[in-house]
Amino acid sequence: MKILAIMGSPRKGDSYQITKVFEEKLNALEKVEFKYLFLKEVNLEYCRGCCVCMAKGEDFCPAKDTTLKIREEMLNSDGVVFVSPVYAHQVTALMKNFVDHFSYVFHRPCFFDKVAMVISTTGGSGLKEVLSYLEMTARGWGFYVIHKLGVIAPAFQYAPEYRNKLMNEIDEVARKFFEAIKTKRRPSPDIYDLIFFRAIRLKIKHTQKYFPCDYRYWKEKGWIDKDYYTDTQINIFKKLYAWFVEKQIEKGMRKKFKLGSLKR
Repeated sequence: MKILAIMGSPRKGDSYQITKVFEEKLNALEKVEFKYLFLKEVNLEYCRGCCVCMAKGEDFCPAKDTTLKIREEMLNSDGVVFVSPVYAHQVTALMKNFVDHFSYVFHRPCFFDKVAMVISTTGGSGLKEVLSYLEMTARGWGFYVIHKLGVIAPAFQYAPEYRNKLMNEIDEVARKFFEAIKTKRRPSPDIYDLIFFRAIRLKIKHTQKYFPCDYRYWKEKGWIDKDYYTDTQINIFKKLYAWFVEKQIEKGMRKKFKLGSLKR
């Protein structure tokens, strides 16, 4: 079992220590290959926002020598842990730059067979914002996100009751993470997943002239006329609700941007 931890902190501080605890809990279940990718060490230049990855493909990214290697590491892992401490109620600049470079994966998700979890630490506040952002990112890329682990670092260090509670939570999460990888079972998509799928599909259709690589990817995957990325049973009421929301989004797009009807 191969696990990759993508570390967004510029130092080995609280978030690293919590991730080490998670690694130890996993190894108590079965010996795993746990690798740390410290973003501060990979010299990933700032994303230029050129959108060439969406228009032509990720092979044309100016930072491809680094980004393609990182993507390969994620693809070769069974599970990925996204880790960032809270910096001013958001992820670190290192983690944000990493996400920026892989924004094309929101359009061309490819991690449906991978399990993920997110970890964040704080001195007091901001956990909700960071955990939500990391979860949204991982889910948007196709990962099955098991858990969001938020830790108030001073309390973890100096409050025994809080520390014991967190240790039990990490123990339980490690078991869930381990079992999800072993069994390969995935839950059916929820309303959020279905609406996200349809919203991205609308964008893919409307921008195919400018981002042909995205549209070609969707055509090759057969997603243009499907209800979701993967073949899975979807509750009819969820499907209808997602369809209704999609129509409202499309209506708003046409009104705001004076768009015509979509042609498949």
